[in-house]
Amino acid sequence: MSAHPQHLLHLAAENGDLPYVQSLLAAGLDPTSKDAEGRTPLHCAAQCGSVPVLRALLDAGAKKNVLDMGQATPIYTAAMFGKAEVVAALVAAGANMNYPGKGGCTPLFAAANRNDVQTVEVLLHAGANPNTPAYTTRVTALWAAAQTGNLPLVRALIRGGADLDARTKDGRTPLHVSAEHGHHDVVSALLDAGANPDARDIYDFPPSYMAERNHHPECVQALRAALKARHAAANAGMGPPGATPENAAGAAGADASSGGAGDTETATEPQG
Repeated sequence: MSAHPQHLLHLAAENGDLPYVQSLLAAGLDPTSKDAEGRTPLHCAAQCGSVPVLRALLDAGAKKNVLDMGQATPIYTAAMFGKAEVVAALVAAGANMNYPGKGGCTPLFAAANRNDVQTVEVLLHAGANPNTPAYTTRVTALWAAAQTGNLPLVRALIRGGADLDARTKDGRTPLHVSAEHGHHDVVSALLDAGANPDARDIYDFPPSYMAERNHHPECVQALRAALKARHAAANAGMGPPGATPENAAGAAGADASSGGAGDTETATEPQG
């Protein structure tokens, strides 16, 4: 942190020191100033998790939707660091909870990516869009939750209106990735909610083939049962004609990773 006097406000906010923040504001320090990384004191308070400091800065004129050099807003920063109370306070203050920062990652995506059910539920309750995908990979919050096998998070996102069959750039749905990793409880939850067991990726592989290739018999059984319930063909879960687990391995490729989401698209900077 720079020793510049103005950056004392950043340091005080980062430490959650409300009396010091108040005294610095009273002395005339600018709550909208930026440090070398483009962060404002509000970003620092969001990362720290101090709601009182956050409110003091907002009352002093801090901009709730300002971007740092990494295209992160204060609410994104709070979500990324698991500060659910700060997220709630920023939502109440009118912060843009759907702004897609670098790579298209929203605060909800950031929270889901770190398996933070509490913050995800705060955002969903406030009306956040659960279906905004990362720009490059097209991964959604539900896809990320299905990949890690976090059942409470998957259920929260389903309740919040997440698209059960949203596809990545490879055409893979949450069922594909949960089946691939053997998350039987997540597969069951997605099927119960109405996910399509015969969704095909760009290589024409269904979720059941991903489960079989990776030796997850419980997932295979659940998906085949769902296919039969939909009057699918007896071999619908075996992949395209002539496919084998070996020749599919190279075609399916590595998992799409939210952490590797690029910034090939940009969004208009939020106001305020």
